[in-house]
Amino acid sequence: VVGFINGKRTIREIVESSGYSEAELAAIFSMLDRYRWITLSRRANKESVLVKLTDTPRRLIGVYGDQLDGFVELCDGTRTLEQVCELVPFDIEVLMTIAKNLIDTGVLGYGEKPSEGGGSTE
Repeated sequence: VVGFINGKRTIREIVESSGYSEAELAAIFSMLDRYRWITLSRRANKESVLVKLTDTPRRLIGVYGDQLDGFVELCDGTRTLEQVCELVPFDIEVLMTIAKNLIDTGVLGYGEKPSEGGGSTE
């Protein structure tokens, strides 16, 4: 099973390609997570809404460039990643990878998806 874990596959993808049942893999992943051999996380997608939790570490700005701070500031809980992508110089696939790295380092977290219409019904 460990051979299927690469940080990019979802549990569903591993179930489909490994030949193990969903119940067997759930037990295996539970054990791996319990002993901290793996870290399970949600996958950021186009509809993900992110919020800034902390300032961006300088080392990440060195990796991704000064535009990274702009991206992090745009993650204010009001926009999806797809909407943010229109405002920054990153492709959506690149942005989802960057977002995952920022989530893993604690810079960003998941927010609530904005409601359609955006107003109250009173």
